[in-house]
Amino acid sequence: MRSQVIQFIHEDVHEDRRGDLCGVERAADAIVNYIYAELVSVLQKELEQAYGARGDGLAEALEFIQQRFKEN
Repeated sequence: MRSQVIQFIHEDVHEDRRGDLCGVERAADAIVNYIYAELVSVLQKELEQAYGARGDGLAEALEFIQQRFKEN
C-alpha cells in the first residue's frame, strides 16, 4: 500500500517555477480513493466468511463507510 501511495504522489505532485507544489489535491483524491477501495474490498471478503452477529457488524461497518464516502 505504501508503494502505491508513493506512486500517486510521484505521478501527481510537482513543483512550479516559483517552488509551489501543484497536483496535491489530485494526489490526495487518488490516495483516498485507493484506500477506500482497499478497505471496502477487505471488508467484503471478511463479510463473505462471517457468521451471525459478526457478519451483521461487518455489514453495518461496510454500509457506514460507503455512506460516509458518498457524503464526502
